[in-house]
Amino acid sequence: MSIEPVAAAHAEEAAEGAEGANARSEGARVCILARKDLRNLTRVPRMAKSLCEAGCSVVVVALRAPVEALREMCPAVEYLEVTPRPSTGKLLYLANRRLLAQRNGRSRREKKRARLMARGGWRALALRAADVALSGIRRAAALARGFFFIAPCALMLKKREQGFLASWRDLRREETAAVLAHFLRALHQWALTHAFAEAADKATRDRSFDLVQAHDNYALAAAARLAARDRAKLVYDAVELSSHRLALDLSFFERVRERLERREEAVIFRRADRVITIGDGVADWYYRHYAVPRPLVVRNCRYYWPQAVDGRLRADAGVAPGAPLVVWFGGIYPQQGIGALLKAMPFLAPNIHLAIVAYVLPRWVSYVEEELPKRAAALGIAERVHILPPRDPNDLVPYVSGADLGVIPRPSEHLANFLGMPNKLFEMVMARLPIAVSRLGDVVTIVKDLGIGEVFDERDPEDIAAVIERMLEPATYAGLKARVAAAALELNWEKESARYLAAVRALLESGGKGRSAIGEG
Repeated sequence: MSIEPVAAAHAEEAAEGAEGANARSEGARVCILARKDLRNLTRVPRMAKSLCEAGCSVVVVALRAPVEALREMCPAVEYLEVTPRPSTGKLLYLANRRLLAQRNGRSRREKKRARLMARGGWRALALRAADVALSGIRRAAALARGFFFIAPCALMLKKREQGFLASWRDLRREETAAVLAHFLRALHQWALTHAFAEAADKATRDRSFDLVQAHDNYALAAAARLAARDRAKLVYDAVELSSHRLALDLSFFERVRERLERREEAVIFRRADRVITIGDGVADWYYRHYAVPRPLVVRNCRYYWPQAVDGRLRADAGVAPGAPLVVWFGGIYPQQGIGALLKAMPFLAPNIHLAIVAYVLPRWVSYVEEELPKRAAALGIAERVHILPPRDPNDLVPYVSGADLGVIPRPSEHLANFLGMPNKLFEMVMARLPIAVSRLGDVVTIVKDLGIGEVFDERDPEDIAAVIERMLEPATYAGLKARVAAAALELNWEKESARYLAAVRALLESGGKGRSAIGEG
């Protein structure tokens, strides 16, 4: 069966489903809450579009709405942007103003003192005499501050691998306002979560919902508040393991705060009417660790894309048509395994190129613009590594389809990585790219079961290179391409959304406000 007729069939089925749903006299009112910047995130817009096509009216409340291309997928979805204003933000602002004033004042005093000392005379003698007279008092005050204030703070703010003395020395050099600011910053996430709940409640006060869905854990407090207000059904979309996030070098105080936050969230989602998540590994983890029914798996599949030739990636990277091109794409940071991929490049044939299509958060700009190019130059592969800007979310799949192979080199020892189901897996499938992947639980299962790629040990650069070269061999590559084309017919949002809609329909028909329902589609 060719791809184009299947795409047409998908479109026809979706149209029929939307027509049947819209024939309903009254649809369910759904609110999706995300305490996130949704500009480049596709899961929420896809879910909202599916709900609208099933006859629901959908409001999405977030810190930032998706980009225009994602909003245009379904203009019927209403997006509300809210700006939480937690008290910690105001206190941090005041603390920073205080610090600036102190430093400016100290700078002025030091300059004035230097001028007086340079002139000599009785004023200089008076300053020296005051220094001698007050030196004992200042030492006593410093000792008291170090013992009664800095020492307890050093214990609370000490990082997991940091010694007490190192923490004490660091804090001893800081002003009191700067030390207190560490505690405020540690509380800011928690305060932001509850300020978002208040802002979402205020923004939707003139509305009433039948179902409220929290996207990720940071929206749970807001979803619980709105669900209680409207006596609505509550759904938790657990898109990651919130208790096992990457790159968290937390202090003791932060670890306590994290533990309390996770407990607060668990109280909410244990009472939720439904928990959904992104993959079987995460679903099993929630089932084992919490007293909840096993969450429903709704994977981050992309809408079906009828494959077409697209040479923009190759042209932008400056790679000749016959040269093999491997691609990695997504939000970039060190824990994505790009370093391991660079180390493998010297073991690959010299005509194999790597394209990195990276979405970069501000804190990782130097990592992408300075550190990665330096590593590539040191390895002698700079001319074969091409770092390219991100693409519009709806244009990503066609753009990366110009590569020959997709690679996912995430370190597998971290639980969030091992159990996760990265978006790029399904984007690579829809781009018809065979996939080379590290030892990641559910990802490996899909790749092996569908025969669309091979697995490497991300700790071994030579193994990464050997797997990539083996996959690029003509006979092997032809089989992989055929199987990944077949996989795209199964791993698409048109099919994946059916189980999500069925779960929502069952909730709305199970009682409570039951006057609303979504179409059968």
